[in-house]
Amino acid sequence: MKRHPQHYDIQPVPVPYSTLHQNPLFITGPPRKSLTLPFFETQFHLLSSPVIIAPHAPSPCSCVDTRDYANHQWLLSGGKDCAVALYDLKAAPPPPKSGDHTGRFLSRTQAREEELAQIEASKRRKPISLNTRNTGGHSHSLSAISFHPSDAGAFFSSDLSGRTLLWDTEHFIPVLESMKRGNVLTSSWMNDNAWMSSTLQGELVMFDAVSGTATMSLKGCKGPLNSFDCHPQHEHCVITGGTDGTVKLWDTRRSGTTKFIKAFSQDEVEETVLAPVDHRAHTSAGTAHRGSVNAVKFTPCGNFVVTLSGGSCATWDNRWARPRRLHEIERTKQTGSGRRVPMVLTGSTLSNVRVITPLQNLSKEIFSFYARPRPTENIVTMAGHLAPVSDFDISASNQMVSAGEDGMILAWGYREGRGRKVKARDEDKDQW
Repeated sequence: MKRHPQHYDIQPVPVPYSTLHQNPLFITGPPRKSLTLPFFETQFHLLSSPVIIAPHAPSPCSCVDTRDYANHQWLLSGGKDCAVALYDLKAAPPPPKSGDHTGRFLSRTQAREEELAQIEASKRRKPISLNTRNTGGHSHSLSAISFHPSDAGAFFSSDLSGRTLLWDTEHFIPVLESMKRGNVLTSSWMNDNAWMSSTLQGELVMFDAVSGTATMSLKGCKGPLNSFDCHPQHEHCVITGGTDGTVKLWDTRRSGTTKFIKAFSQDEVEETVLAPVDHRAHTSAGTAHRGSVNAVKFTPCGNFVVTLSGGSCATWDNRWARPRRLHEIERTKQTGSGRRVPMVLTGSTLSNVRVITPLQNLSKEIFSFYARPRPTENIVTMAGHLAPVSDFDISASNQMVSAGEDGMILAWGYREGRGRKVKARDEDKDQW
């Protein structure tokens, strides 16, 4: 008998949008029921009323990054209003403790009063630092923001015009501006001394963090280069995915070339043994997907690659000279365009790797599922944003933070350990 995957829909209690037309907020709701799902080595702990931050309301928030440093949890956010904001999440007031109540109706009433009181108090809360277009920051919508890998005292931010700024976190001022090499779609640190950016012109560029000059460039795609990822063990190996449907593996030591190490093709490859990587350069390749590649990521072990295209997710074996596609599953129907979609992988081996992604750029929900399909699969659906999800990040303390075009940031609990499945009772379903 065929068993269908189990779906869990998490519907957090929404905060009235009228309260979001203020300065950046930090709102917490009263404690409610939670759902714990098995995650093998890690697990989600999803609250029905997550922490809500609105740094750019009513303007959309386009990118976020978190960092745990010196007993603080810092949050960076960038929006389409060109603003960059910094928050200390540890400074937020803890949620109120539920007291003893004689009846269920009284408990709901008091919880609602506590929630409204916190919303009113949050109107006076401001970020630690805020930089807008009028104070020497960006003049276009931000596309990426990220803390330095080993020092929270520095971070970079990129906008769609191609301008990338390196900031001093303490004084919250830009101290370095890199040279422009096209319209930046996404950026990421490669190591402590360099970061990489993918552009609308299909180019992958590496910048020096000291001088801001471009030290390497690769022509990775005939159209916009939506996504790239560095190998977890070999930083000079980079994989890219673009709107032309190609997924390619590059050696960044070969600068200024269009030659790649190997390409991922949807054509079937018949091989019986694992072959060493062919380090000869190639100039032509097939396509990994028929449509645009929205996201591409190495698994934490580096032996496999997960790609996302048009709502379908494919897993590839990267150990072969010609990478083999293990499986491809259509998770949702294509309704968005071929733009970049954020994606994060958790787990150590392919058997327990889970994919966390909105699946498409117009989705208001975030999904979590196994990279390798299972007969009985738990598909987690996190629904809380009122508009499409634009970006999300998972901190070192295992807390997931998602940003949306509704101007809100939802902080979902995410912790280590093994859990158990909890089924909601009928009388509790109205709180989910």
